[in-house]
Amino acid sequence: LVLIPKNRHEAVSKALSNSNAPVLALGANFSMSVDSHLVAMQTDEGVYQTQAINIQHKERLVTGASFVVFNGALKSTANLTAKSSIVEDGIMVQLLPDHMAELRKRLEDVQDMDIGCGPVGADQPDEV
Repeated sequence: LVLIPKNRHEAVSKALSNSNAPVLALGANFSMSVDSHLVAMQTDEGVYQTQAINIQHKERLVTGASFVVFNGALKSTANLTAKSSIVEDGIMVQLLPDHMAELRKRLEDVQDMDIGCGPVGADQPDEV
C-alpha cells in the first residue's frame, strides 16, 4: 500500500511531468505510523543487503520504504498483472504499459488505484 497525501499533489504532478512515461520514482519520508522500515546495509564485502528494522518485541505489520519506483515496462509474456520487489531500501512495482498510463492519469487526477500483483487470471492477487 502506497499512501500519498493529497496535500502533496503539486509534488506528484511535478514528478509526473519530469519523468519519462514508462518510469515514475517517488521519494518517501520516515513514517512514525509504521512498525518497521526497509534499510540497505553494506556488508564487510561491500555488498548491500536489504533488511527490515522493526520496533523491538512488536510484530511487523506495516513496513515503510524510502522510495517507490513504478516501471511500466512489464511484458505481457510474463503472464503477470504486475510484479513488486524490494530494491535496497525501497520498492519497485513493474506494470504493464497500459496500467502505467492509467496510474499516471489517476495520480494526476488524485484518484486511488489498486494494483494487484500476481499471475494473470488468478482469483486473488498475491499482493495489492
